[in-house]
Formats: sequence, C-alpha cells, structure tokens
Amino acid sequence: MKKLRLLSLLALCLLLSSCLEAEVEIDLKRDGSGEMRMKILPLEVSLNSMIDLVEADLREKQSHKDSDIQKGSESDGRKSLFIREKFKKIEEVAENCRFISHQDHDEFTMDVPYDFLGIVKRVKVNMPNQIINSNVGNFKGRSLVWERTRPSDNRLFIKSKSSGPIGKEFLLAIILGIAILGIASLIIMTKIQKRKVTPEYFNFCPECGTKASARDNFCQNCGQSLR
Repeated sequence: MKKLRLLSLLALCLLLSSCLEAEVEIDLKRDGSGEMRMKILPLEVSLNSMIDLVEADLREKQSHKDSDIQKGSESDGRKSLFIREKFKKIEEVAENCRFISHQDHDEFTMDVPYDFLGIVKRVKVNMPNQIINSNVGNFKGRSLVWERTRPSDNRLFIKSKSSGPIGKEFLLAIILGIAILGIASLIIMTKIQKRKVTPEYFNFCPECGTKASARDNFCQNCGQSLR
C-alpha cells in the first residue's frame, strides 16, 4: 500500500530545487508515534506555478488516511503547500529519520539526503520531554529549531530526558503531599481528642460553698474571690 512519505515525495522538488524551499515540523511521543508537517514554498512569487505542479504530484500519490494536503498563500504573495501526516513510527513517513526510546532518555536523528540539502531550510522538532543534548544549540525545553544555513549541515541529533511512565519528580511530589496531609490530619485529630477527653474541674466557694468553675475568678453567688 502506498503511503504519503513527506520527504521521499520531494523527488519532484529535486528537479526544481533552485525554485523551492521547505520547512519541516515533527511532533514526537514516547511510544514513537506523532505527526509530521511540511510547508513547501517557492523562492519568489514568480515561481508560484511550481507549487501547483508539486500539489498535483502529491495528490496523485496520496493514499494514507491520516495525511492531508492544503494549499495556501503567504503574506508576501507566495503560494504555499502544507502537508500533514500522522504516524505510528516516524520511519513510516521519513526513512531518513530515527526515533529510539530508552529507559532514561529518548534519541532522535535526522539525515537530510544529499539530494534535498538545498530544499530543506528549517526543521523544528518537538520531543516528548526536555531536551538535554543536541548537535544544534538552538533548543529550549522540549523544542528545537534547526536553521540550515550551510549545505554541510545535513545531520541532526537530539537527546531528551525521559521521565518514564510517571516522572520521578512528580512521584516524589505526590508522596510528599500525602505525607504532609497525613501529618496535618494527625495533628488535627489529636487536638480534637484532647478537647473531648479533657475533664471539667470545679471549685467550691470557701465562703458559701457554691460550686464554681475552675475558670471563675469570683463566686457567682456571694462574690467571694476564688483565687
């Protein structure tokens, strides 16, 4: 069954590499699934007809139910072609990409084929967790932007920290919260119990013998001082 392979289907763009450029964005989840989006643009408005040629070729090959092709316009007047495809494994849509999930980290690699070096200008990758290492320095949090300014930059490597099924920090916060709640509950219950079992003491007026509370300073009957 044919699939819409976003990068491999740029074979037509290869013939027009001096006319087109592409931007790629990849969303990755820990199980390897995700979504790839690509925007293809002509280098200038006079080359807008090239977008129509690429669109016709891609629609002819399109057969994947989770793929989508839309044509739009940029603010500078250039036509654009937006291609989106979901995947269970990124290798299904881009054979030049690899994603491996380890117990303590995830790794993503992308090799731009030599034929497409002049086409792919910008790549954005959203990893499942915070990025901790890459051969490209432009990353923050879980996202990285690879601006390809030199043809020799044809390989991307990203390593992100794995939080596992439940992040250690999140699990620790839950345990700490339960412990604090338990201690607070114990203190409150102890105070309540003390209030319940504290006996009420009484005094007797030395003058008239009337019973008085331990909190009374004077006899309620004769006014005699009880202190």
